[in-house]
Amino acid sequence: MHDFQIRNGQLYCEQVPVERIAKAVGTPVYIYSAKTVVDHFAKLQAAFRAIDPLICYSVKANANLSILTLLVSLDGDGSTTYLIVTAALLPLYRHLGLSRLMLASVIMQAGGVMNIL
Repeated sequence: MHDFQIRNGQLYCEQVPVERIAKAVGTPVYIYSAKTVVDHFAKLQAAFRAIDPLICYSVKANANLSILTLLVSLDGDGSTTYLIVTAALLPLYRHLGLSRLMLASVIMQAGGVMNIL
C-alpha cells in the first residue's frame, strides 16, 4: 500500500493535501507517509518470517529521526531492528550481547547518522 494518492487532481499524503503541507512549511520539503513505511516493514517481516529476518535500513540514505524512531518502534522492543555504525560491526555487537534497544538509544543520542540493521 502506498498512501500517496491523487484525488481531484491534487496529491495527498495519507489524508492531507501535499499542497497544504508545502504552504505550511515551504518548499522544498520531504514528505513521508508513516502508514506506508509501517505497511512495507510489515510486508518484509511477513515475507521472510520463516527465516526470522533481521531487517536493515541505511540511515546514511535517510537520517530523518522521525523515520528512524518509527522504524525502531515498529516491533515495540527493538528486537527486529538494529542500529549500528556499520554492518561489519554486527557480529561484534551480537557477541557482546548488546540489546538492539540499547544500541538504538545510543545512536539516537549521537545524532542518528549511522546505519539501522
